Amino acid sequence: MEVLIRQLQESEIPAADRVFRLAFGTFIGLPDPMEFGGDANFIQSRWHANPSAAFAAIADRIIGSNLVTRWGSCASFGPLSVHPDWWNQKIAQRLIEPVVECFNTWNIQQAGLFTFPNSSKHETALYLKLGLTLFYPCNTS
Repeated sequence: MEVLIRQLQESEIPAADRVFRLAFGTFIGLPDPMEFGGDANFIQSRWHANPSAAFAAIADRIIGSNLVTRWGSCASFGPLSVHPDWWNQKIAQRLIEPVVECFNTWNIQQAGLFTFPNSSKHETALYLKLGLTLFYPCNTS
């Protein structure tokens, strides 16, 4: 099936949020992956901050998304999520392409992302190859 990468539409935010929670919850092994993030509003808040920098992967439905946050000459992307049924099919790489275009258009001087350092799925080498700075979550326990 062909996968289209395009801007995420406001009407697609709930579907993108479901994919985000399922993907991250599955990755970290939650008994109910859909509980990931609780009531936090990751997708909608980032979409409203800059709708032109929110991207979706579409097959017959939303199968992934990636959102960009910009602060002057600095920017980061994420959450980048792909439905688990579509993992290992290079969808994430394709969702990074329009982000890099945003960074270039905006003349971003420092680009980064938050990622899980313990997963080859997140292709740390790819991120570094793109010149991104990696920010890892802190363990506060």
